[in-house]
Amino acid sequence: MKNSPILSAAILAGTVLLLTGCICCKKEAEKPAGANCWPDREWLVKSVVRSVPSTLSTFRPETGELGQKPWVCLDQNDIFLLAVAWGSESKSNPYYHDPALLKVIAKAGDRLVEAQDDKGMWTFRKKDNSTWGQIHMPWTYIRWIRAYSIVKDALPETSRAKWEKGLKLGYSHIVNSCKGKGTHNITALNASGLYLAGVLFDNKDWQDTARNFMHRVCAKQTADGFWSEHYGPVVIYNTYYLEALGLYYSYAKDLVVLQALKRGAKFHSALLWQDGTSVSVIDERNAYSATRRSGNVGFTYTPEGRQYLLQQMGRHMRSNTAVSGDYAAAMLWNGGQGEAAPAPAAASRYDSQDKMFSVVRSAPYQWALSSYCCPAYPVRWIMDRQTHVEIAIDGLGVIGSGGNSKMQPYFSTFTFGDPASFQPDYKKTDPDFINKKPLKYLPDSAKISGNTVEMTYGKNHCAVTVRPEEDALALEYRLTNTPDAPAMAHFPVVTASTPVKELDLNKVYTGRELQNILKFRNGLVIMLPDDAEVRPRVTGFNPYEKFGRYAGDRLVISLPFANGKMVQTLRFRREINKTLENAERFMAVQLEYRAEKGTVKVLEDMEATVFLRSTAPGGELHFQLNQPEAKERELILNMNNFNCYGIVQVLVNGKEIGKPFSTYAGKLVLCEPRSMGKVMLKKGVNNVTLRIVGKDPASSNYFTSIRDIYLK
Repeated sequence: MKNSPILSAAILAGTVLLLTGCICCKKEAEKPAGANCWPDREWLVKSVVRSVPSTLSTFRPETGELGQKPWVCLDQNDIFLLAVAWGSESKSNPYYHDPALLKVIAKAGDRLVEAQDDKGMWTFRKKDNSTWGQIHMPWTYIRWIRAYSIVKDALPETSRAKWEKGLKLGYSHIVNSCKGKGTHNITALNASGLYLAGVLFDNKDWQDTARNFMHRVCAKQTADGFWSEHYGPVVIYNTYYLEALGLYYSYAKDLVVLQALKRGAKFHSALLWQDGTSVSVIDERNAYSATRRSGNVGFTYTPEGRQYLLQQMGRHMRSNTAVSGDYAAAMLWNGGQGEAAPAPAAASRYDSQDKMFSVVRSAPYQWALSSYCCPAYPVRWIMDRQTHVEIAIDGLGVIGSGGNSKMQPYFSTFTFGDPASFQPDYKKTDPDFINKKPLKYLPDSAKISGNTVEMTYGKNHCAVTVRPEEDALALEYRLTNTPDAPAMAHFPVVTASTPVKELDLNKVYTGRELQNILKFRNGLVIMLPDDAEVRPRVTGFNPYEKFGRYAGDRLVISLPFANGKMVQTLRFRREINKTLENAERFMAVQLEYRAEKGTVKVLEDMEATVFLRSTAPGGELHFQLNQPEAKERELILNMNNFNCYGIVQVLVNGKEIGKPFSTYAGKLVLCEPRSMGKVMLKKGVNNVTLRIVGKDPASSNYFTSIRDIYLK
């Protein structure tokens, strides 16, 4: 393999390595037949193989560390990817039983042992060098034990002894955490590894403890298919429970967990918006993310789960577009395969069995309603249940409210009192999350009735109703009694597209000042009443940053109930940009992409932007578009401009298209779609390249970023 540091690695014939009680070696296998099957094994192999060179490029042989400095234990997660590459027999895998790769794997595992404390824990360090105490890091342990299961019989004797000592140390303490009554997602993932460790080290107590824990996890799942860590669904973390159950099932084949996997798959399928992102308004832990949740091995063992995977990842599989190596490795080594359930009918409404949330689809609009409410919880990880309606529009995705936060009443559906009196405190690592001011921003009770959520805030009764109209979607806020404090309704807008009219981020605008309309560059149009208050930048609380910073901003529309007014209404619609009319959209983050002479990452706070960090001319960002036939099509780009962005030349299949253009702007601007003209595309994979060729004199660097590629 040309780009691999292991240039001279021989492919060994090797003997099949047997593991007691679990799958040991993934040989060549036929992929399931038919378009409605999951997965294509060779697609997964390709994705694993493709990830090996970049992973090895970060390896430091003197220490055994993977990843960029500062080193954190999570960097060693790639040990599993490398082990799967080593253990997967395929004509397209040059790493199968590669002795040079095995040396890297052995050294990487040795580093984990060296970093353990006397309980087998590692320091939970993040890349900003902040530390969060000691932890049996579940994402690292579950990959390390699986890597051991693959390579154990081939490891050098000294490394095998070292690994076994470290793994036994860790799991001898992890087992105690699995004997309690709780069912936290972190413990669930560790329990799945505990079961495998019990098999590998012939420890019946570990196996029984893990099995009993997993049965408790299944018993804790609601009839709707979710788990709660306080009150109501913990949506994103629910996938961790499903992953833990799926990994456990891959080794234990315990039929008890299959119904839980089935219910979980149905739950997550019900929450998918038209663009493949997920409802956030019911989530007690995380705000909206523009990332499409791809599923995990827990979805592979039921027809319902495989249907979810095909909906989210089928396009990648059918076009043979490589995906994350870690994802592919898990699917390849631990995933099931088979027929998927039929795609669900275009049902207009999903009502949860607990009667606490609904998801309604009425194209081109969709909305979700939540009646989950509870007092503010004094822990950073559990969000205030403050928002109760979420809206999405076909072609635009979610436009609001974007889910819950902490200490930010402007994100609440209603407030009674001054919302500015209680705001996030970014100066303390452990602020007081409980409001002491005479302000009500969390409802005491709520219920869903049709397309309305009825709520009470103390003595105040109110409701919010979603109502489709002929050419818009109306959101009506209503008070049903005279309020006992100044009352407002709020709608946080989560689309990162900038308004057509430039707004001062530190000013509060009225609807009258904006001529009762707010237009965004992506085509979103919001009709405002005269007395609406528009705050262009309101920031929530980020629990994953010690001071709560960098939560992402939302534009918030507030509607005051003053002078006896009892009803306020917002209306939403989409204006189709003529440039994009009848165009096929490819979200940049959903394509296969890579960087040359620069690094690439996803910025989720800018509508899932793919960002290229290039510090000199010559940096390139490459995307692959798969086309069913050779055809001339118009190429349109949705780019961003910023004060550190450079001048870009576009190439298609190596040929320059159009003239270079600057992506510099004094502040972040999400631009109008830019047509590059018509290009001839070939059948199959076409390469679209953004090449940095210079920068504006005012720009501080040579970066750039892109949201979408359209073909028309």
